[in-house]
Amino acid sequence: MNIVLHLGLPKTGSTFLQFDVFSHMKDINLVFKDIKNMQEAFNDWLFSTIKITKKPIDSKTINEHLPSYLSENVSNLISQENFYCSMFVKNDDRFILLERINKLFPRAKVILGIRDKKKLLVSWYKQYVAVGGTLSFDGFIENVMNLNKLNYEEYIERLIELYGRKYLYVYDFENLIRQRKKIVNEICDFIGCQVPQYNVRKRNVGFGKQEMKVALFFNNFFKSQVHEKGIPYPYTRFLLPHRYILRSGLTRKFFGSKIELDDLIFSKEIKNNLNLFFKNQLAKH
Repeated sequence: MNIVLHLGLPKTGSTFLQFDVFSHMKDINLVFKDIKNMQEAFNDWLFSTIKITKKPIDSKTINEHLPSYLSENVSNLISQENFYCSMFVKNDDRFILLERINKLFPRAKVILGIRDKKKLLVSWYKQYVAVGGTLSFDGFIENVMNLNKLNYEEYIERLIELYGRKYLYVYDFENLIRQRKKIVNEICDFIGCQVPQYNVRKRNVGFGKQEMKVALFFNNFFKSQVHEKGIPYPYTRFLLPHRYILRSGLTRKFFGSKIELDDLIFSKEIKNNLNLFFKNQLAKH
């Protein structure tokens, strides 16, 4: 049985691949295709088995439930960027999740997206604000973000140990933007399927400077996955009421100025710590 795992990272073009490429493939079995939002995902057996790490995985449960997700006739593609890590949890759970994934799928091909680490950090913070976060960037670094999660090189090394180098395809997000056709073709070749017809749409565009300020203010009034206080809101796909407005084309036209890492940092201590972290990353790799 052919298994292909697309495990992340978050904010490396996963939504584009899932909605505009993978969902149009006619010669694969795409797992999670019908899941509409994160709550449905958590209620799904496969997703919760991997993500809820307090529960041990036993062979009997695997044998009972896993076959219902998979096809014997075509390649099975499981694309879920949140399997790389829990983005907004301080502890580094990457390798705990990976061991659980490996127990479920000891033989598989793996696709992983990577990205410039400074830009990735900015994008993760913007995602935190987009889903309801209220902390400043400095507060995010101190209380939410674990910088070790940006160190995807050690994760790649572990993937190679578990699955083998020839069964791992790593693409660079910047190359996916610049050479989209080439990367998509390589991914399809790696999966072993035909290249589908697909459209190129802007997906999950992050907040600009002014949008960020407005979102941080209004997020305080609503309860969300990253903010326990406020008005409960039955949102779909984490779209808080004001986020609909902030994501509109008209709003972006006037307020969507680009955010760089230096725009977010206020504390000198945080800036020094980040500079040291990125310097060490360059020295290691």
